[in-house]
Amino acid sequence: MTILIAHDPHFTLTPARLMEIGRAVPGAEVLYEDCARLSPGSLARADVIFGAPEPASLPKAVCLKWLHLSCAGIERYTDPSLYTDRSVIITRSRGVCNVPMAEHALSLMLALGRGLPEYIAAQHEGIWNDRGDALELCGANVCIAGYGAVGDALGRLLVPFSCRVTGISRFPRPKPDYIDALLPSPALDSVLRDADYVACTLPLTPETKGLFGRERFSLFKRGSVFINVGRGALVDTDALTEALALGRPAFAGLDVADPEPLPPEHPLWRTEGVVITPHVSGRSVHTSARRFALFMDLLARYLEGRRLPGEVDFGKGY
Repeated sequence: MTILIAHDPHFTLTPARLMEIGRAVPGAEVLYEDCARLSPGSLARADVIFGAPEPASLPKAVCLKWLHLSCAGIERYTDPSLYTDRSVIITRSRGVCNVPMAEHALSLMLALGRGLPEYIAAQHEGIWNDRGDALELCGANVCIAGYGAVGDALGRLLVPFSCRVTGISRFPRPKPDYIDALLPSPALDSVLRDADYVACTLPLTPETKGLFGRERFSLFKRGSVFINVGRGALVDTDALTEALALGRPAFAGLDVADPEPLPPEHPLWRTEGVVITPHVSGRSVHTSARRFALFMDLLARYLEGRRLPGEVDFGKGY
């Protein structure tokens, strides 16, 4: 068996961890290469790839049986034509980034509500600037659009704030005790009308692309806060820019954008009440260890011929 580790600036493995993979699969060939410069020979021999290789390189992986992505987003890897063997198994690093992404979303909610970006900007100018009354998260109506693993982690973090939390989920599932409601996707528009905070944690699929556009932003409550830690293409960027000028929403915290990164001349960079972070919500000092532990668990299951949790469904796109 040949296991190809396709590393990148945000995903690396120490020599000790590479040795651990080798011990788990005695006799296996373990290769460690930059995902941007994978050799044709390595791709051709790889039975297993762990990382985020360029999709265009995957047709060369003629022996590939299992691709485990080092990232959670899989939209670039759901085209079946990329794979010589259409029965290839694809899994993603699901659950690895739930906690940091939820904490990032919560941080943006609090920072925007309290006006911290404006105070920081004033501090840099040496100005004593009174922004005015702050928003309160405690007791607020919060809509979590995309109540999956990340949304659930955010829902848990909001418990001490006594928020009225409504989760929106495409698929029916039992409502957790710590949120107030869990509703199907068609209920999103009605929930937006009363939401003080809207947190988007959705995956990008053909159905969710451009979900937040002009019509949907027109439903937002005046003075509300919009957070996106999902994918940039979930949002019509021009529509959001226009909506912010109208105060629906009045504030936005964006860890992702479309395009990404935003061009330097884009007005969102200079829009008051907007915080933009460079797609870093999933990072923490614990992310690497969680990612590796997940792969080792899945590797053991794979070697035993067991089903791999979180296998990507090509039909659903995630």
